[in-house]
Amino acid sequence: MSQKGHGPLTMKIGLSGFNVNAESNHKHGFHIHEFGDLSNGCDSVGEMYHVRDSGYHSHSGDLGDLFHDEYGYVNDTRSFDWISMDHHDGILGRSLVIYQGNHSSHTGALACCIIGRCHGH
Repeated sequence: MSQKGHGPLTMKIGLSGFNVNAESNHKHGFHIHEFGDLSNGCDSVGEMYHVRDSGYHSHSGDLGDLFHDEYGYVNDTRSFDWISMDHHDGILGRSLVIYQGNHSSHTGALACCIIGRCHGH
């Protein structure tokens, strides 16, 4: 993830290991949640994150769907102009969750992580 000034937040997404069986769903919901708490796995991340002043985007933590290829890989780049890294209501310290089904199906979480800061490249 990167963001320059008040510009859009850009995510470069590279994931692997998705189930490639014909019966499996190749579409996965991708959300930001309110807490960076993994003490009980993905069950302790809280509700979906909502930016107070997101304007037109009422579900600001909903980042859409990820689609994996026939080998179980996701390679994507996305930009979001309604979320921020460091703003007082920013996403640092919150969590990302990937769901089994699409972003509106409310299926179980496949994976989650905390959004943290690292030394830039």
